[in-house]
Amino acid sequence: MYKCGSYVKPETDDCSYKDDRCCYYCDKKWDCKAIVKCGFNCWDDDKDNKDDVNAYWEDDMVNDMREQYIKFVDEDVDGCGTDIISIAKVYGSEITIGTVDRIKDAICNYKNENEGEWDTDGCLDAATEQLKVEGYEVFWVNETAEICF
Repeated sequence: MYKCGSYVKPETDDCSYKDDRCCYYCDKKWDCKAIVKCGFNCWDDDKDNKDDVNAYWEDDMVNDMREQYIKFVDEDVDGCGTDIISIAKVYGSEITIGTVDRIKDAICNYKNENEGEWDTDGCLDAATEQLKVEGYEVFWVNETAEICF
């Protein structure tokens, strides 16, 4: 797998330099020559000028379903060091660094839009929405028991 140095959104790339960037949507090495459309067909180039992440995932998701887990930690929720930990069981293609970055972006956007009024559930909802947009199925895992030792 290609190691990405940073990510580029096809619709905003100005192709001013060559580097080790990857497509923000599909994590593959970015082909600047494509300009309007990612060389890996991960987003569409229709007239609405909006990215269509599913253009890539719809083709490849069917044959690449795997079960994975993502741990979400809302840190220091009470100012005394208490963390809220939530686990998502996710079915879909391999979770990549780009996937994680897009989830973080979705959570940051939610927090910014709700200036000081955000909560853990809202952050998890934003993460769930992003995962669903990318073609993943998301199931939240509840603890049945806790064993301390």
